[in-house]
Amino acid sequence: MTHAIIHSMTTVFGVPAHPLLIHIPVVFIPLTVLGIVVSAVWPRVLQTYGWMIVAAAVVSALGAVAATLSGAQLFASLDRPEALEQHQHWGEITRALSIALAALTAAWWWYGRRPDGSGTLAWTLRIAVVVVALATLATVVYTGHLGARAVWGGSAG
Repeated sequence: MTHAIIHSMTTVFGVPAHPLLIHIPVVFIPLTVLGIVVSAVWPRVLQTYGWMIVAAAVVSALGAVAATLSGAQLFASLDRPEALEQHQHWGEITRALSIALAALTAAWWWYGRRPDGSGTLAWTLRIAVVVVALATLATVVYTGHLGARAVWGGSAG
């Protein structure tokens, strides 16, 4: 089954799938982080729009999984994969963090909806989700930078 999923993620309309799929986490991770930070500052936002933030976090995680699967296929087909090893490594870290972020965001939103959801655990979840969100944002930016540098060489910075 996994082989069929990976194989089907090689191209989209004849174009390598990875450059297309990376836009999912590249767009949704910053949106998720923005929603989390705003909600951490103004908890009423979490009450009203929390389900949207959780949905964005889940889309981010699914997009990161799709990007790493398609990236692994592309990586295997390239002549100079050594130039992309760091990019691949950081992509896997981004994937793991985005999955953790989705789980933490859902837990934070769910717990915050409970009548007793304002105690120590709520603050711990709030701090944890903000820290993981910022770490996820940093890794997606760094991963993208490494990928651009590997593809474009010195012209990417």
